Order: sequence, then structure tokens, then C-alpha cells
Amino acid sequence: MKKSILLFLALGLLACQNKEQENKVIQEITPLPSATSLSPKDSLSQFPKDWEGRYEGEMYWYVNGQLRGKIPCRHEVLPQKPGVWSWTTEFDSSQLVPKTVLKDYLLIEDKSQAQGHYILDEQDGILIDMILMGNSLYSQFEVGNNKITTVDRVEGDLLYKEIIMVPKDKVRKSSAKIGKESFEVSAANSIVLQKSILKKQK
Repeated sequence: MKKSILLFLALGLLACQNKEQENKVIQEITPLPSATSLSPKDSLSQFPKDWEGRYEGEMYWYVNGQLRGKIPCRHEVLPQKPGVWSWTTEFDSSQLVPKTVLKDYLLIEDKSQAQGHYILDEQDGILIDMILMGNSLYSQFEVGNNKITTVDRVEGDLLYKEIIMVPKDKVRKSSAKIGKESFEVSAANSIVLQKSILKKQK
């Protein structure tokens, strides 16, 4: 988890890059289907069979709607033993931090829960619940001052990975009243997104 936060911070430091660099990156990207769009194909993707393999591509990062850049990314999902898979992500972030960021995790089926419930074991004491719905795995957790949501989705031979980070202290508060009941809403007004688009390797 510490590696993930450090990478987020490193990416945030590049948020002040000039407009010319930003436009160059934008021009290089070909639009692809959204990682969070639902489709009738959801039921055709079987976990883990259709997920297993090695993937390569790029991770794009955005700060408050602005594309800031991209770096090479690799991910693998390989069976280790019944109910356990490797869940390894590698970012070639040498342009940002001194070395490549490797997240060497395990995905474990939680047989004490309903089918489709998994645990991401970061192998350092951190455990994250991940829930399979359709052909997407979802998780949500907090680290320090940040709320983080992840979505991993398979469509054909493409794997989409999204990590959304929201600082808890950067919110817009508003309220409303319905009859005698009043309620307050705190909406995030700062969002950082990592979006990886990876293709399964033969």
C-alpha cells in the first residue's frame, strides 16, 4: 500500500507540467471503451479462467480531469494453488521515482463469504476485500487522509484497471431539507485517477 501512495504522490508532482507536454500526451491516446461501462457481455466473462494470464499496456493518470501523462504497466494473474492467484502489478516509473514500482500481491478466494468475494493480500499485513460483480472486481478502502476505490474489469483480451483517490479533506459540503428531515452531503472536489489499459499477451 505504501508503494501505491508513493506513486500517487510522485504523479501528483507532475501536475504542474506545461500545457505543451500535456497536449502531446493527449494526442497519443486512442479512445478505448470505458473500464466502468456495463455491457451485456458481463455474463460471458468467467473469473478466474478468462482473467488468468499476463497483460501489458500503459497506465494514464489524471488530476481533476486533466491528463498528466502515462507510464508502461504490466499485470499478471496466475494460479498458485486452489483458490489463490498471483496479482502482480509493475509500473515502469523510472521517470518519476528511482526504481520500478512492483506490487506483488495475492488474490485469495474468501470461502467464508458468498461466492465472488475475494481478499487481496499485500503480503505485508494489509488485506483488502474485493467483490466480483459481472466481470469487474471492486474494492474501497481508506489510507490516511485518502479514500480509494478500485475497479478491475476484463473485456475480451483487455484488462482495465482504475484506481480513484479522493482526499477526505477536499470536499464541498451542502445540505437540503425534505419536510422535517435535513441532511448534509460532502462531495469530493479533488480526484486523482490512475487508469491502466492492458492487453493479454499470447
